[in-house]
Amino acid sequence: MQKKNIFQKKINKLVLSITNTIESFFNFFREKFFYKKNISKSIKTIDKRIFLVLAIICITFISYFSIPAFYDKNKLRAEIENQIFSQYNLEVKLGSSLKYGLLPKPHFYSENTIISYNSYEIAKSNNLKVSIFSNNLFSFSNLKIKNLRFRKTDFKIDSTNIKFFTDQLKNIKNKKRLSFLNSKLFFIDQNDNVIFFSDIKNLN
Repeated sequence: MQKKNIFQKKINKLVLSITNTIESFFNFFREKFFYKKNISKSIKTIDKRIFLVLAIICITFISYFSIPAFYDKNKLRAEIENQIFSQYNLEVKLGSSLKYGLLPKPHFYSENTIISYNSYEIAKSNNLKVSIFSNNLFSFSNLKIKNLRFRKTDFKIDSTNIKFFTDQLKNIKNKKRLSFLNSKLFFIDQNDNVIFFSDIKNLN
């Protein structure tokens, strides 16, 4: 009988030990699992907040730099022409297809731009790029030109307006950059006959 009681006690201890072990295992598993789950939830919450902040910054950035696209085109054309004349002493008439570009830097571009000298048309440019400063774009009246780049411009020069180039060198203010790329110069006589022409790859 005594042996039976001893055996029963051993069995009870063994069962209790196994029960404690199983309970301890599940407690460990539950703590680790739910702790990691909470961390995962926290990380997901942080990721969502970071994404939201970045999205707001990106939308704000794009919205600000897209403001010039909504300017009144007629007023904008007149403002750019006036600034080009005052800063570069260059008479231009922008084409009707004045458009705004955001990349790589804010700029306007115009096709079929006419260049005049002493009220006489001397050149026609297929593409004019007007780079602008980006520090204040809320109104076209605050628009400031950074530099000008003409592409594929055909000059028709004669003895009466050959001074156009030397005058440009003298009159450009504040070292504003003005460049002509992939252009041609035609020197003509009084009867509009071409005496010679020259390629202008890059003229600054």
